[in-house]
Amino acid sequence: MQCFVNALGNEAAGALLGINGEEMLRIIAGDQEITHELSRRLLAVDHVLARALLVFAPAALIAWLHEPVRTFRGAKPSRS
Repeated sequence: MQCFVNALGNEAAGALLGINGEEMLRIIAGDQEITHELSRRLLAVDHVLARALLVFAPAALIAWLHEPVRTFRGAKPSRS
């Protein structure tokens, strides 16, 4: 979980995982357990990002996650 926050920032990592910043901080601090659903989302996001890194350089991937994409009808991948 911390690696997502380090790479993407708290807000983008939370958006990708479908949780808010406070929940993210509680999980990282060990004050809240990772649910089965969040565990599933963590694995899915990890898989997508790992595959994307086969195509993009890390800086380009971060930029792509935060820019509107026409094929997503203008949505940002980090918000989709």
